[in-house]
Amino acid sequence: MSARPKIDEVDVRILKTLLNDVRTSFAEIAKDCGMSTNAIRIRFKRLKKDGVIKGSIMQVNPKSLGYDCIALLNIQADANEETSVYDFIDKIPGIIKSFQPIGKYNILSFAALKSVDELAHTVEQINSHPCVIEVQECIWVDVVRMDHPENLVIEPFDAFLHTTELLSKDENPKPTITPPHVEEVVEENHLDESYELDKVDQSIISILSENARMSFRKIAKQLDISTQSVIKRYKRMRKEVLSHSSVTLDLRKIGYEGTAVFYIKTSHQHTISKVFDEILRVPNVIVAYKCLGTIDVVVAAPFKNFKQLLKVKQGISKTPGVKQIEVFIDKPFSSWPLNLFAHLLPNQR
Repeated sequence: MSARPKIDEVDVRILKTLLNDVRTSFAEIAKDCGMSTNAIRIRFKRLKKDGVIKGSIMQVNPKSLGYDCIALLNIQADANEETSVYDFIDKIPGIIKSFQPIGKYNILSFAALKSVDELAHTVEQINSHPCVIEVQECIWVDVVRMDHPENLVIEPFDAFLHTTELLSKDENPKPTITPPHVEEVVEENHLDESYELDKVDQSIISILSENARMSFRKIAKQLDISTQSVIKRYKRMRKEVLSHSSVTLDLRKIGYEGTAVFYIKTSHQHTISKVFDEILRVPNVIVAYKCLGTIDVVVAAPFKNFKQLLKVKQGISKTPGVKQIEVFIDKPFSSWPLNLFAHLLPNQR
């Protein structure tokens, strides 16, 4: 396991705040913690140096870029040829990310495509490999948000004493967010149906998708436009195009040993949306989305040990309406939340 640095309650509060909104200023966090802005800045730099914080992202809504079909492809490949099949799939256009978990399906691939017809063609390409046994496709119902960082349990840890202060979900520090600095104030405006993203919009999205804490002034200078123009465009795209901003964390650095992926089938007498909302109450359910197909809900949850894995499984199993669960095990995310759709942007920089 990757070396685990010391994290105290203030560090936890900083991480939880920036997972919720990475553009929260150090001044706001300092006020909430009763500390100086410089003290928060120093802690942030230490968390980056220690590898806990990997970067900052803004997640892009793929539908705003014309990708109307997002699917998870569950692939069962010949165990002896798993690597060659993985490499083959990785080169197929439209495949944006793949994993190799332990379970019936030994390759899980995300596809971002323009239409269902393209999905059929992609599945046909995968099936053309002689060592592919089965491909099962699950189309996302809601592609705007898959990550739920508010559910991640982060526990203070003293590396010297090798102790962890165990916190339940309700005990986890919940920072009170004060209104942001005037430059960052953003009203929730909806994107007009007739509005198309131009090259400047795409450049702003590209910058923020990779460095979400960059100031509007710096973006304006880089693009040779006014700061007000950047703010205006950002306000128009917020939520509809740029769905969520967050720091990315190396989950190994906060004690997680693996990730469990749950495929959930619901009973007919319960609505999928109601079951989905209940599942999101389970601590550490940090990825969740609804699907069309043989699976109704897909969930991912990190775990620190087998006991914690069983606890998450029990929490999901006890959810009213959950009929069947299939579990896959993978290594912990080294950079989460995932930024699956960033590379779909044209390179306009």
